[in-house]
Amino acid sequence: MKKTVWLLWTALLTAGISAAAAAWHVDPLFDYYRGRSPESVVSELKVNGVDEVWYFAVTPDACNPELIAALKNSGIRVVLTLFPCWVYLSEADMDRYLPENWREWQMEFTNPDAKKDKIFIGFVHPEYNRWYRSYVVDLVNKYGFDGVTLIEAMYPCYNGFSYSPVLFGDVGPAVGRAFGESLPEFVNPADGGYYLNDRAKMTRFLAFRSKTICDFYKFIMDGVRAECPGVGVYTWSLGISESGGADKIRCFNGSDTFALVNAVRPDGHVVQTHWPDWCRSGLEPDYIKKYSEFAAAARRGCPGVAVGFQGDCGSLPEMRRSPEWVAANLDAADGLFDFSVYYEFSIRYEVYSMAPALKSVERSGRNLTLAFDQRLGGGSAAAFKAVNPWAELAEVDGNLLKISAASAAAVPAGADLSGICDDPASRLPLAGGKGDPRGRVNKLPRGSRIVIPE
Repeated sequence: MKKTVWLLWTALLTAGISAAAAAWHVDPLFDYYRGRSPESVVSELKVNGVDEVWYFAVTPDACNPELIAALKNSGIRVVLTLFPCWVYLSEADMDRYLPENWREWQMEFTNPDAKKDKIFIGFVHPEYNRWYRSYVVDLVNKYGFDGVTLIEAMYPCYNGFSYSPVLFGDVGPAVGRAFGESLPEFVNPADGGYYLNDRAKMTRFLAFRSKTICDFYKFIMDGVRAECPGVGVYTWSLGISESGGADKIRCFNGSDTFALVNAVRPDGHVVQTHWPDWCRSGLEPDYIKKYSEFAAAARRGCPGVAVGFQGDCGSLPEMRRSPEWVAANLDAADGLFDFSVYYEFSIRYEVYSMAPALKSVERSGRNLTLAFDQRLGGGSAAAFKAVNPWAELAEVDGNLLKISAASAAAVPAGADLSGICDDPASRLPLAGGKGDPRGRVNKLPRGSRIVIPE
């Protein structure tokens, strides 16, 4: 008979949305999720109160059928999250995953050097759009995802006019053909077609860019609706707290929340915190209140649609947000947004800065399973045996420490957790400062003890 003791449960409840109820991005290609069982990944999510994950598939290799099945079987809802621009991949990766003529679909920029950093696929190529629609439908059906969204369907280069030379895209020949007239000139101010000289054309061009995103998104999601019955469809746009931010985002990124939601009529919409906000180390938790215009635009576009926000609380070391910050952020969003999604579960504050917290102890006869809130270091098993000589076997599986005694009678009433530690080797190297970029080892102090259920 199994008996479980639940410990140290801190849900961080707010008036509406709660930290425990927040959804999280999971990128299974990160080392944090490798070399451990799907059971342990599910356990870690569950003990942290997560019942929905937005599952990144930067490449199709990220789709782990055992992990997806384990998530769904545990009651965790799984939303496929894709980058339709295919950014973050190398040229070799693009050759591996995309059709052989993918180079014809690249975005072109006013500064050709922009392509040396990242490669973006554009939205005005009918052949790509048809291929990508089939790609998305196949992934959804093959792995049984509960929902799907396309993240950062945009033109990059926010504040591109402040660069010298101007950095703006997409300005390739395919865009010109789709636009139906010559493109504005962005580099030479003496040209009569310079974007500041011919404002009427620039207005038409900006409207065209936003429409290409809306048309692309609708085309893909119409395919999902037709071929993946019952799967949730979610749209995704950018938000920012700057004055006049909606116009700036529409100009530089082509992101128009109202137009996109109105075109697709999704089950839900997410407003993403744009990088000029999330990378600020001093960002106040209530910045999200300044996103009210984006939430309102989504609800005008499709009355009754559920509107959420996406926050990043760890991609840079100087802006890793504490649990208290996240709770305050959710509290500020209460009444404005219906749900929340945070990036990314394995880079949250606790993983880098706090010792593992024990969440539950499960016993079945002579066997114990201790579930912690984060991944354990491999040395935790030896540390446990060193101070608990009754333990014949101890092994680590992700956030789980599995222990066996010689017999049920040999299991004592309590156990010593001194020295159990987390696992910097599995972290994304984002700690910053001196030393290992994966950060320090965080250990439970001497004298840390627990009660074992009978």
